[in-house]
Amino acid sequence: MVKKAKMAVMASALALLLSGGVLSAQTPTQDAATFKYLSGKIDQGGPYYSIIQTPYVYESIRRSYAGLQTQMALMPFSPPQKAQAAMVMTAIKDVVHALGVDSIRGIAGSSVVMEEGKNGLLPLFHNRSFLYHGDQAGQGLLWDLLGNKNRPLQSDLEKLPANTVAASCWRMSPVLIWQKVQEVVGASNQPMAAAMLKGFEDQFQKENKVPFKQLLEDISGDWLLIVIDGKDADGKVFMQGMLSVPAHNGTTFQLLKNSFAGNPSVVAGQNEISFKLPQEIPPWVNPVFRVVGDRLVVASHPDILAASAKAAAEKNGWIKTDDYRRLSQRLPGEGSGFSFLSRRYLAAYSAMMGGFMPTMKFNLPVTEAKDIFSVFSREKDGVAITMNSNMDLNEIAMAKLNLVAIPIVAGMVASYCRYQMRMPSQTVGPQAIQMSDNSDIQQIQCTSNLRRIGMGLMSFARQHQGVLPAADNAAGLDALVKDGYNVRIFVCPSDDDVEVSKNKTLTDANCSYIYIGGLSTKGDFNPMCPLVFDVPGAHGDVINVLYMDGHVMPLKAPGITTCAALIKQLDQTNHYPPKLLEKLQAAAKRIDAQMGLGEE
Repeated sequence: MVKKAKMAVMASALALLLSGGVLSAQTPTQDAATFKYLSGKIDQGGPYYSIIQTPYVYESIRRSYAGLQTQMALMPFSPPQKAQAAMVMTAIKDVVHALGVDSIRGIAGSSVVMEEGKNGLLPLFHNRSFLYHGDQAGQGLLWDLLGNKNRPLQSDLEKLPANTVAASCWRMSPVLIWQKVQEVVGASNQPMAAAMLKGFEDQFQKENKVPFKQLLEDISGDWLLIVIDGKDADGKVFMQGMLSVPAHNGTTFQLLKNSFAGNPSVVAGQNEISFKLPQEIPPWVNPVFRVVGDRLVVASHPDILAASAKAAAEKNGWIKTDDYRRLSQRLPGEGSGFSFLSRRYLAAYSAMMGGFMPTMKFNLPVTEAKDIFSVFSREKDGVAITMNSNMDLNEIAMAKLNLVAIPIVAGMVASYCRYQMRMPSQTVGPQAIQMSDNSDIQQIQCTSNLRRIGMGLMSFARQHQGVLPAADNAAGLDALVKDGYNVRIFVCPSDDDVEVSKNKTLTDANCSYIYIGGLSTKGDFNPMCPLVFDVPGAHGDVINVLYMDGHVMPLKAPGITTCAALIKQLDQTNHYPPKLLEKLQAAAKRIDAQMGLGEE
């Protein structure tokens, strides 16, 4: 009965979500007029044609759930449950209204063949969609984020290098989103939620000396994303990306500088932040934050900044390619934003991942990759989306379904993995995944173990004012087991000498990893400070290392057989501060003696 009650609440919430608007069905004359108007916004004679008048959708849902309140009244709800159900339904209705879904009066879409497939290319479709809100202006985030006015798009398109494989320009208004959240919470009569928002703003200002709203105002405006592909000196494919956001008052860049203050691996200048990276990082990765005029640009490498600037100055980038000439046909030159995805994106991604792990198979449907170029235009009574693509709206609808289904499946798998990670060891059944003899598979699984251990250590540090477990090796990592972490993650798949513990205590006999105890994420913080790593020799000449910022990196360490030698090699690359180096050397000496590792 309780399950039925919960289902009733869910059904009611869904009804409000879908029918949260105040629109009502129209007269036949109004229907005909709306249909005629929407048909003028799209094309006829192609493989797709659709017009939906949403007031009838809302009305249908209302009728379907007309007796829901009566059914709920018969359910054995306690007064608190009834109050909670009412609160949830009211909150959902407020959210729907804040988003502006209830402003949609009609949706139209069409696809026509614009160019037959030739020269090895797939057919090109001209797709048009229109979201109609009528004479009354659409109110809510949906309409605000789609832009309230059009502007020439040429200057942003000129910034795309010729080898661009993905790009988007859209209006982002974090300050408006925050205001809407505050409005919804304020209207929902939930003082605890309102107090939490106010507490967050107060804490942010206390820690950063600037109002939270000032940060959001700084980055509100047009955002530009660019992704390019290329090949390194060895002929391996790589990808680089950059995100350009508004920087109206310089708040964001200053906060970034403050957050990196005192970090020896960061070089912070007046208008740029760069990083001292270890030699193992590929040469085409060199992150940088840079202020360019009234913009803040975040790039994976300075090269993409230079390529974008050159394309804009010489006007010879993507806009001069055959792909642009083909995909820009019949698209408006003005709009509130655009989006581009090249068929080459999937091929570049597949090649890049294959370069990282040559023995892994990436069975991506590269031969079925499509081009998509869309322009969003604001009109007085709605928003038009014009798209040229190798997909028509039939296929796009199926792709959207996959975009929903795949994350759901991935989320279920991730939830199961998290459950297995935290499940007490005695309830874990036989190992479900058969380990492969392939060293790359074991390397990936070992890296996954270390990342999970890193998450546990950071959680422990947050609960202990930044202090990590004091003891070295298994004695220190046992603190995570006591917090509920599965002992299985402390066993490296390539370690044949260690078996998973049959109890809740972790010891050096059932732990594959070396842990440096006694450090702090505050006083000793350094992103390249090692916390946990393989016993030297477990993976041949490679040692997987978990660093303090949470990332895991395989280190080529031929001939390394002791912790002291490992710390020495890491210091040659990372140049640790004297105090931190002294701690690491002392810990390495302790651990070598404890484990009986010979001196180098």
